Amino acid sequence: MGQTQKKITEILIDYFSIQTNCGLIYTPGCKNKQIPSLYFSLNEDKNTERHNQIIKEGVESFKGNLQWYFGKSYPSRINYEIIPKDVRDRMDQHYEKTNKYVGYTKLVSEEEFRIITELAIEDISNLAHHLDRFFKRECSR
Repeated sequence: MGQTQKKITEILIDYFSIQTNCGLIYTPGCKNKQIPSLYFSLNEDKNTERHNQIIKEGVESFKGNLQWYFGKSYPSRINYEIIPKDVRDRMDQHYEKTNKYVGYTKLVSEEEFRIITELAIEDISNLAHHLDRFFKRECSR
């Protein structure tokens, strides 16, 4: 588990009831194979709706190289994801047009994939720091 991934996962676990950690934010050495993203499930309880809103606001309020998205992921809509917004938007648009899920690498050029991956990797550490501060403030209310 990479240091940044561990940090974001630990931040989520510190503030919320996380059921599973299903995916990786970024694996060093896979820069040209995967988009940095995190997949996980929240335990459903009386606080789930509030927790979803706090995570969403925290992720969407981050100001970095990219805008980031938090929500349920295609195609299952069971797990939640934190992923660059442009990536999610592009995959959702394709799914809505074709009713088929296709990975981001099949929807863009190699150059566009490389650029968005590098920008996302640059954001990860600052995103983790932002989320920790945001959750600390919001969860203490």
